[in-house]
Amino acid sequence: MNYKESQHHSQLTVTPDEAIRLPSYAPGFRQTGGWFTRTAEINTGTRAKPVIVKKKIHRLTGGLSAELNAMFAAENEVCPVCGGHMHAHGSEYVLLKHITLGSDYTELNVCRLRRACSVCTYSVTQRIPFQDGSHRITRAAGAGILHAMKHGGTCKKAAIDCGINRNIVMEVHKSHLAGYYTDCDGVLIKPERQALYLGIDEWKLHDGNHYATIIIDLETGHILWIQDTKKTDVVRNFIAHAGDEFMKKVKGIACDMNADFARAFKKAYDHLEIIYDRFHLIRNFNEKVITPVRIAEQKRLKAEGRHEEAERLRRNRYITTSSRDTLKAKDAQGAEALKAGVTDVRPSGQTLFKSLRSPVPPGDNRLETYEDLIRDNRLLCALDIVREQLRQAYMEPDAGSMKKVLEGIVSVCRETGNEHFKWFAKLVKDHLDGIIAYAVHRVTSGKCEGIVNLIKTVRRAAYGFKDTDYFFLRLLDASRGYPA
Repeated sequence: MNYKESQHHSQLTVTPDEAIRLPSYAPGFRQTGGWFTRTAEINTGTRAKPVIVKKKIHRLTGGLSAELNAMFAAENEVCPVCGGHMHAHGSEYVLLKHITLGSDYTELNVCRLRRACSVCTYSVTQRIPFQDGSHRITRAAGAGILHAMKHGGTCKKAAIDCGINRNIVMEVHKSHLAGYYTDCDGVLIKPERQALYLGIDEWKLHDGNHYATIIIDLETGHILWIQDTKKTDVVRNFIAHAGDEFMKKVKGIACDMNADFARAFKKAYDHLEIIYDRFHLIRNFNEKVITPVRIAEQKRLKAEGRHEEAERLRRNRYITTSSRDTLKAKDAQGAEALKAGVTDVRPSGQTLFKSLRSPVPPGDNRLETYEDLIRDNRLLCALDIVREQLRQAYMEPDAGSMKKVLEGIVSVCRETGNEHFKWFAKLVKDHLDGIIAYAVHRVTSGKCEGIVNLIKTVRRAAYGFKDTDYFFLRLLDASRGYPA
């Protein structure tokens, strides 16, 4: 936020009968001078694309009350260094940003006294009771900053609303969050409640392969630990932070296929169940089996001169990753649109102006097309079998039934002889216990993925954070619904 002040100054003069008295929100302040107004030009945009807004800034000049002045003189009669007599040593003015009046800014020009020792060089300056710490703002202005930052406000918007530099806004808010989420030694507070299931996930903090890791309570979604690395030190540091009593009551850890985190937790507490997330297993199957197999089949068909079949497989690549239930639903929706005489196509969810359009192309029989694709292709047929078995595995009522289905998947993948299927078979076999644990606990790391999306939203709204500690404190607050 950039200021460019104009040369216009004015003094408002009114009689006591004409004045409207407002509380100053600065206890101990006594106005002695007039009310001066100046106009400032503020850039609310960026340096590249400035947006200039004119704001009025009202300045009130005064000092501290007679009671505070007398108390300051009485407390500083004797020099604490040499014991000599201390005398008045002039005064100085301090300009403090104050509260806003509507869209206008206010500031207080406060005169404070000084006293010096007549023997040595020791001197002391009067403390302003309504000043907010070491910042040149009042406590009321600090409260205004916290109000502007409530519920995820940005530093830039709060700086414009309050007329205070954005760096000061960040420091005030950071200090407030640190007081809420850390103890007197600056250490992160212990978990507020006993968690039964924890989720852990890493996310990209900065470019250049710089990652951070979060550990959350899967029931509440609260971030319990956050650290700017994806090494297993995160697990050890969290365990030391949470304590032995807390970890002994935790039942399971939900995570992706990162075995390093799983081994670190199991090494510290063998009773913990590692629950590998179903989404990551299915995504691995879609991205590392279905897609490369389909591309390889397209290339094989082209090499054999069957260009029409290869083009058909390419056009229907999204059908190969859809379940049969999805294909049936889309076919039914298209049939209804065809019966209604709708031939146009629109993206799903657009209902403005009551436009009569079908969300899917009418008349296409996707399920029949899919069955034609897999009928004469052994690998595509195997893909269909494995996908349906994966879907069935997560519907099984107990771990024993789920294990049998997963072992069937491993068998089918190995029988194909394809390298991509073999890779997936090894993935399932190596993580079998963690995958089966879902049938017992019925939890996933879905909330971790949601918190990662929340992290990206907070960072994008603020156009990034230079201070990593402040960023992490903002994330702790955001995951709890902004209680601070």
